[in-house]
Amino acid sequence: MSYASVDMVRKHIQTPGAFASSTCIRGEAVILNGTAASGLQHSGLIESSEKVKAIQQLYPIVETVVIADEVCNLANADIVPGSLVLASDSSLKEVYTENEDFLANFEKGDLVRIDGSKLEVGQSVNAWCYCYKVFKKESDYTISYTDGKISRIDSGSIASGQQVLVDYDIEAGVFTDDVILAAISEADAQMMTAIDQSLIGNSVSVLAVAETYLAIAILVEIRALEVLQSPLHNSTSRSGIASQLLSMSTEYRQRYDSLILPYLKKASRLKSPIRS
Repeated sequence: MSYASVDMVRKHIQTPGAFASSTCIRGEAVILNGTAASGLQHSGLIESSEKVKAIQQLYPIVETVVIADEVCNLANADIVPGSLVLASDSSLKEVYTENEDFLANFEKGDLVRIDGSKLEVGQSVNAWCYCYKVFKKESDYTISYTDGKISRIDSGSIASGQQVLVDYDIEAGVFTDDVILAAISEADAQMMTAIDQSLIGNSVSVLAVAETYLAIAILVEIRALEVLQSPLHNSTSRSGIASQLLSMSTEYRQRYDSLILPYLKKASRLKSPIRS
């Protein structure tokens, strides 16, 4: 029986800033069939960071926009990148170019005129775009942030077999219960091999903390290896993050070593050779 528990380990690994990085995943395509759970490419999502969306329009939305000196708010947000067309009128007599004539924030549905462009302040232009339909958690889908799994709800707006796009953020240091239990099991095996069980007495709480520290050290080493192999970071970033994680692992191992020191098995001493 292990001394540590999943809850004890989670209290440490979910401390803000305890692990080194977070990464934004955008537009991951997932097909949702029935109410079966579909796995995302990553687990350990940051809670409420997701946006589940799909294009459901047959035709683009059209609106008239008056160019302002500052930010212009379009009627719709969550615009599909690359779908926004800005023109002088409905005949497309003059079409304006993104990043030359204007800048667009597709998620917010904003655009800004670039100084010196063909657009003038006060000018009326026509805008065409496609927008994502954004689905609602608990109405259209359910999601497990820890496991990285998403399921549609039958009574919701997502059709069975429909492909959706999922935006979400992941944070290093978030593990599934199974991974934590495996680390606890490994930590327990190492600790029980090292200590003299006859010395335990009433020190169960101390050993629980020690085993927790060792399990965390193992988990951090796992995370460091994942970072080194991850395509989500460049080589310099991977090395820096992994180095921070390994330093943290060393710190937790030192805490573990300090706590179990009084309970270690006494090393057998070799007898001095007898002279003949």
